[in-house]
Amino acid sequence: MKKTLRILSITAFVLICGNILWNVSQGEVLDAILDLGFVLLFLLSHCLIELSEIAWLLREKERKQ
Repeated sequence: MKKTLRILSITAFVLICGNILWNVSQGEVLDAILDLGFVLLFLLSHCLIELSEIAWLLREKERKQ
């Protein structure tokens, strides 16, 4: 399940980046800025998920000791 989510998230990231490039090439700068905001939110949420997993693993390690 985790591998499928990673594949889907990579695909979504590539599609959003492609959409940004398409908007810039068409001269739609405001749409590109909006899509860039979505990319930043995506990266932030991905980082927060990874940090929560690290914190969970550290708590589990601490409980076992």
